[in-house]
Amino acid sequence: MNIKMNDWERAAGLFVILGAINWGLYGFFNIDFIQVVFSTSPLLKQTFYGGIAASGLYWLYKIVK
Repeated sequence: MNIKMNDWERAAGLFVILGAINWGLYGFFNIDFIQVVFSTSPLLKQTFYGGIAASGLYWLYKIVK
């Protein structure tokens, strides 16, 4: 399968995948990977979560469209 994506779609896809992995780790092992990686910088952690949310909304828009 050959899917053509622009840079924004690739970045959004990466954020969605990382978010899914984070939720899986949290659900199965109670490990918040984003908290572990960005624990020293609350602003980076909040920015990353915001990026995941924006990416999820973007892909939802693309799917519905």
